[in-house]
Amino acid sequence: MDKARFISGILMALIVTGLILFTSDLPLWFIFNVIITLCCLEFVRLRFSNLTASISSIFFFASAYIFKDILFLNLLFVTLSFFLWISLIPFILTFPHNKSFLQSSKVWVLFGLICFLGFSAGVNLVLFSQITLNPEFNTRGILLFIVCVAAFTDVFAFFIGKFMGERKFLQNVSPKKTLEGFIGGVIIATLFLSISITIFKEVSFISILLLVFITSVFSIIGDASASLFKRVSGAKDSSNIIPGHGGIFDRIDSHLAALPVFLFFNFFVFHLI
Repeated sequence: MDKARFISGILMALIVTGLILFTSDLPLWFIFNVIITLCCLEFVRLRFSNLTASISSIFFFASAYIFKDILFLNLLFVTLSFFLWISLIPFILTFPHNKSFLQSSKVWVLFGLICFLGFSAGVNLVLFSQITLNPEFNTRGILLFIVCVAAFTDVFAFFIGKFMGERKFLQNVSPKKTLEGFIGGVIIATLFLSISITIFKEVSFISILLLVFITSVFSIIGDASASLFKRVSGAKDSSNIIPGHGGIFDRIDSHLAALPVFLFFNFFVFHLI
């Protein structure tokens, strides 16, 4: 992990934590959706012209604002997002045999639409929908939970893969990933966060263990999916805006999957929130 990546990673973590803890709901919604709009811009530019990317980004932000208070649409896009990430698993595992299919403009539009609106819908549900609230889990706690799951999984997977990794994992999509890093990152992040949460919150350890585990796995699927589309486009990074990390899409790819999947399982399976 190079110095620029480490420093920018720490700074981003501090900034995001500060925003989550000290920013009121509407400004926080605006900040999140500006970030996702820029992420959308980067993603579309991997496949289409700058003009198309700009128009798509404006469309996304307008849609996100319209959907903000419409519960049905937010639940719909969170659900669609969950099934999107599930459906991408075989494409990740079989790449590059499916490269010609993934190059289709329709595939890019469908992925971008559900991916970014699904994440925005998750933010809407967390910040503005009372059905997500439980005295044990406030809105800030949910957002910090997602950030922590994605961050801890990524960090533990990186170091375990670096010092213990021998077997390549998803080599055609992300050559640096190892099976040991994947398994170790998920297990250690799951145990660490589950134990930490149950120390401070009166929740079922088994339920929170399963929830953290699922969210952790899907954070890696989100990361691998971003790598998949970058491979299809022939790009190493979505942009170079963040030193050591590349673009915004590169930095928050795991969160794009983690938040809607977390909410999907809470609404329809675990009922923790």
